[in-house]
Amino acid sequence: MRVSRTLRLLLPAALLGAAALFVRRVWAYRDPIRITPRETDVLVSPTDGVVVYLRRIENGLIHADGLAEPLRVQELTHAPWPADPAPGSGWLLGIHRGVMDAHFTYAPLEADVTGNMHLGARANLRALNLADAVQLNAMRRPVNLLGRRYALENERQTLFLQRGDLPVAVVDVASGASSGQTYVRAGERVRAGQKVGFRALGAHVDVLVFREDVEWLVGVGDTVVGAETPLARLK
Repeated sequence: MRVSRTLRLLLPAALLGAAALFVRRVWAYRDPIRITPRETDVLVSPTDGVVVYLRRIENGLIHADGLAEPLRVQELTHAPWPADPAPGSGWLLGIHRGVMDAHFTYAPLEADVTGNMHLGARANLRALNLADAVQLNAMRRPVNLLGRRYALENERQTLFLQRGDLPVAVVDVASGASSGQTYVRAGERVRAGQKVGFRALGAHVDVLVFREDVEWLVGVGDTVVGAETPLARLK
């Protein structure tokens, strides 16, 4: 009887532990098949997740509610633009990638890789408190993460792309103690939907598009699928 009672107490903890191990060691590394739109004027999502902000970039600055001063583009990229002059105005879209999402990063359009920079950190800060984690990961509801300390200080991989006169950057920011890999380097050409990186556990991905005349097809709170969901139509 005592053994049976002990098993009943231990079984839920064992199941939770097994589920957590499955998510970290198996589910996080899955590589789902993705069908990328064929339209060349469409920007596709570089990752799975929830759109948490969409902001204008004006003369290299991003204005956001709750920030004492506007953010500079380089505070997000942590690297200067590979070519001079640096682009000035456009759009910034942020996507939170949760622990249950596929952890790959994809090229949002066919373009030339002009730079691919890894920027380390002394220690990666935890991105979300418990309330934010529940809202984003369980309820799939947006939380404004723009300007959070982790988003400015954590390890990141910044991919610079150029297609004609259109500069684009994809910034993959570590969310806590997560390690990343990159699959491309400067001088290569990538196709839309191509896998360009991977980061274990969650992450935060920024897309910077330096063109003002953009028709956005998603908004804050929308769930997106990497390499499949059209984010915007380029005019």
